[in-house]
Amino acid sequence: MVAFLKTDIWRSSKLQAKLKQVHSPDVWDLQKYQPEVADNFSFLLELSVSTTESEAADNFDIFVCTPEWLKQHHKTDDIVVGRNRLIIFEYNYDRLINFLTKYCSKCSGDTWEEIAEQMSRLAKWEFEDFHRAEGGANGAQR
Repeated sequence: MVAFLKTDIWRSSKLQAKLKQVHSPDVWDLQKYQPEVADNFSFLLELSVSTTESEAADNFDIFVCTPEWLKQHHKTDDIVVGRNRLIIFEYNYDRLINFLTKYCSKCSGDTWEEIAEQMSRLAKWEFEDFHRAEGGANGAQR
């Protein structure tokens, strides 16, 4: 019983990711967006993610598209890597936000870098290829 309590306390002290905001430079209003062709569209989606304890946020970019869009923009003998892509069959704002919110809520760690690494499995972290100067910090201050 004591071991369980220690584990429970340890888990509660971890940082937890939180989706703060979504934005697309390609779609003016994501809530009202209706693609011209329901099963053939794409857009860049920028996620602002932080911890539940912080107001600062880092950006993660993901390319949202449909299977039909992929077919239209690639040859049948192409090989397409799905990294930083979210493939959806139809656009539904609430479903999209719920998925992203749940994904973020499952990302936790002792440091922001651990959370960012987990988030970068879904979307490209703005500091993913950033090389920190000695003694410097990258990402939002936590």
